[in-house]
Amino acid sequence: MGSSLFWFENWTGLGALYFIVPQDFGIDETVHNVFDVMEDGSWNVNRLFQVLQEDIAVHIVEKIKPPIVQNVLDVPYWMLETRGFFSVKTAWEYLRRKDELRNAYRKIWVKGLPFKISFFMWKLWKGKLSLDDFMKRIGYLMASRCWCCSEPSEETLQHLFFNSETARIVWSHFLTRAGIRVQGLTIHQAIIKCWTAEVCHRLKPIMQALPSCIVWELWKMRNSMKYGDAISTGRVIYQVSATMQALVKVRKPGISNVPYRWHDLITMMENYKPRLKVDRVLWEFPSAGRLKVNTDGASRGNPWRSSIGYCIRDEQGDLVMAVGKEIQETTNIVAEKVAVVEALQFCRSQQYT
Repeated sequence: MGSSLFWFENWTGLGALYFIVPQDFGIDETVHNVFDVMEDGSWNVNRLFQVLQEDIAVHIVEKIKPPIVQNVLDVPYWMLETRGFFSVKTAWEYLRRKDELRNAYRKIWVKGLPFKISFFMWKLWKGKLSLDDFMKRIGYLMASRCWCCSEPSEETLQHLFFNSETARIVWSHFLTRAGIRVQGLTIHQAIIKCWTAEVCHRLKPIMQALPSCIVWELWKMRNSMKYGDAISTGRVIYQVSATMQALVKVRKPGISNVPYRWHDLITMMENYKPRLKVDRVLWEFPSAGRLKVNTDGASRGNPWRSSIGYCIRDEQGDLVMAVGKEIQETTNIVAEKVAVVEALQFCRSQQYT
């Protein structure tokens, strides 16, 4: 087959003709370029019907304008990208099959929360923690006990993170103030209740991060107790409160004194009114006998379609000239420079000093 049926890809809009023409169709190996089937700036109709199927040849003659530039070799055009340039990203997006993003995964990752805490919540949500019940499911036989209870029960994800003595106290301490009842819920239901709690806008990311902080501190307590270090329930509450305090400081750097106690923190966030900072920006008139030029340039794809604009005003603020137009494809920075250069060239052509 060679490359003779790739040359129409840019002009037909059909893609590579190599994959459209039947295998039993005779291929003319002497045709390697669009200009090989042109004559005096127009399509060579007879030649098209010789090298292509009738329906494709008719489509080209009726729908496609022949290229204007002469004696330029064809270039490959990547149809998955608007500018025709190949990129690994577009190839990867074409090959992969994305699963629908679940709403829970959007809630797990909270800006300002340490990555290790969010990652741990992701593992818990998928049930991939190496607890005793998980080890039993994959075939390990062992004695099981919960390290967060004075009268140990079997260690399961639901028990350790929600039904154990410490977990019940911690969840009740934080959720009661937010108006959420803990009784009768599962661990996943309690997490969703936090994510969907009807609170003011400023509190939504705080409530979104709260379950992750609680299960993270319970996990740390479990590991400490298992390997010989005693951790009290009060310590767990303190660590969760400290993490929430740090999160508020990151997300609201304008607040000088963030309370440590959870109840006080919630009250402060509910009543918080940010101070508005206003910067006054004025366009100043040019001095007597002078002109002022304001310019701008932008590119949609950086590089891709670009445009520039400029306006000239006199000492009274009256408009002398205004221009806005599209330029050749380029980058944002180049467009900004072109706008300045063209504005200065216009001033020079009008003999503005």
